[in-house]
Amino acid sequence: GKYGLASCRFDLIPSVALERVDIHNELCRVKWKRDPGAWLRDGFLISSRVDSMHRHYWSIHARDYGEDHLAHGIWNLMALYHVLVIFPEKNDLQNFAAMRGGRPMHETSDQEE
Repeated sequence: GKYGLASCRFDLIPSVALERVDIHNELCRVKWKRDPGAWLRDGFLISSRVDSMHRHYWSIHARDYGEDHLAHGIWNLMALYHVLVIFPEKNDLQNFAAMRGGRPMHETSDQEE
């Protein structure tokens, strides 16, 4: 791994989960015939993927076994990470700290005391 720890090797990532995410990628290729890799080059709005991730999370919570919501959730998190790192300008989520003027919520000014 990056820090030279024996326990942080890529081959220790659970292969069953990686295989299921790989199958998810294959299914995306079937569903998005035109250009399934466009999001890797162009990114996507973060809010749309967060919405998808929430739907899959709640489906897992509701024990909906109609599709592999866990694989979809893992894929969504990985895709989110990719886009946030490569395309930070695609982050269209509300920045509540900036809306407050950048102050943490627990901090008070002299005027408020």
